Amino acid sequence: MALSLCRQAHAASCEVSLNVTDKDPAGLNVRATPGGAIIGTLKGGGELVSVTVTGQSGAWARIDGAYLTPKNGGDLRTLFSGVGYVAFSQLGKDLDPEVNGEILAEPRDDAHVVLKLPGGDAAMPKAEVIGCSRYFIEVRVRGLVGWTNTGP
Repeated sequence: MALSLCRQAHAASCEVSLNVTDKDPAGLNVRATPGGAIIGTLKGGGELVSVTVTGQSGAWARIDGAYLTPKNGGDLRTLFSGVGYVAFSQLGKDLDPEVNGEILAEPRDDAHVVLKLPGGDAAMPKAEVIGCSRYFIEVRVRGLVGWTNTGP
């Protein structure tokens, strides 16, 4: 019970940008509530789609916008505006060892480091995003769960 309450307290609100990793050609559904009615679909057509995550409800990310980044480097195009929910399991973040190379025990800059990611040319381990708090994302890396700073 305490773990559940702790997770909810940490995940109340956040402000992070994540990438849509869903490979379904039909796109990622945006819902009015967690598991609720579909109010939009995010289709990238091979282009990068990112979402602004502003909170969490269990396994669902609350978003307030989604954007398409053209491969040719053109301007961002808004795909969705307003509040909606998408599954965290369909979102990801490329971790950069120079920026967020430490996995922390808590969503605090001074928290205990549970894993230090390799730098240089070493292959980055796959990180599964499972939550957020403020400007931190909760990730599962190499079987460990922790937090990494995405910057304010």
